[in-house]
Amino acid sequence: MIVAKHMTERPVVVGPDDFLLTAERKMKDGGFRRLPVVHTGILVGIVTDRDLRRYHDSLDKVRVCLVMAHPVITVVPSDGVEKAARLMLQHKIGGIPVVRDQEVVGIITRGDLLRVFVEILDGSDEGTARIDFLPASDKGALNEAFAAAEQGGAEVLALGTHRERWGGKPICYFRLRSEDPNKLAELLRQKGYAVVGVYE
Repeated sequence: MIVAKHMTERPVVVGPDDFLLTAERKMKDGGFRRLPVVHTGILVGIVTDRDLRRYHDSLDKVRVCLVMAHPVITVVPSDGVEKAARLMLQHKIGGIPVVRDQEVVGIITRGDLLRVFVEILDGSDEGTARIDFLPASDKGALNEAFAAAEQGGAEVLALGTHRERWGGKPICYFRLRSEDPNKLAELLRQKGYAVVGVYE
């Protein structure tokens, strides 16, 4: 999954010589928490609602360039969403401008990444579920689990791994469409897989 597919395109921006009052109005109008700062088409900084709160008594007197963060952490449209997530965690930020040749083409936020997470792991769509199971040690185990899903009449929509804690043992999952995911889970157990959970 790449950033380009999940970012907000053509984000609202502010200029470095604009007053913070202008940035505040744009944030309120759009429901944003951050704005890329652009000068002559080039990204030069980023300003956040936290910056505005620090200057709440002088928004009409202080210019964006005096409080914006720079240089700016960025990603490019072809980067994976995993990179964006790692950067947000590492730098404790809520959004990252997406640039192409220093021009802002989008912005990706924690909200966007949460939607990606839900798309991958959510089993709440009608008729779908997720089954988590521990991978077996031999190399063909995942193929056998996939075959068991087909044998159980399930349509596998997604396959992947996740960890319950950082550095922990990977847990495999199927996101699938099945009339009876619990029956499929039992079939996996019969074939020697440790089923961690079924999420409908």
